[in-house]
Parts: sequence; C-alpha cells; structure tokens
Amino acid sequence: MKLILRNATIIDSKSPFHHQKVDILIENGILSKKKIGSTIENTGNYNEVHLENLHVSQGWFDSSVFLVNQVLKNVKRLLLV
Repeated sequence: MKLILRNATIIDSKSPFHHQKVDILIENGILSKKKIGSTIENTGNYNEVHLENLHVSQGWFDSSVFLVNQVLKNVKRLLLV
C-alpha cells in the first residue's frame, strides 16, 4: 500500500512535528520520519487522503476491550460449571 496523507496535524509531544500540519508518505503500511514533510510530491501515483481536520498520533489502547473479553470468558466458565 502506498498512500499520502495530506495536511495532517501531528499529535505527539516527542515529535519535532508536534502540532504541525504535514504530508505523510506511507509505504507498505510503514511511515518514516524521512517521509514526513510540508509538501511531498506524488511521483508514484499514490492514493492520497485529503480530510478536513485530519490528526495523526501514536497508537491508542482501549482497555475496555480486554476487560470485556475477560468478563465474557469468566461468564462462560461459570455457565459451564
């Protein structure tokens, strides 16, 4: 997959791009700091994403998903006893 995210706001306090609007090139599902910039030229006919208010941050973890799965496992265990 080759994709360019256009005009995305970076949300990462450890990044030099924090709170900046940049273009991001993604190749094979991976992005690199070398492929983040104010304007990336689309020389490879990549798909482009232009969304108003697009924000990019590190991955998020939803702890409720784990908890729900654990509760369901416990309920099943109790029903089988």
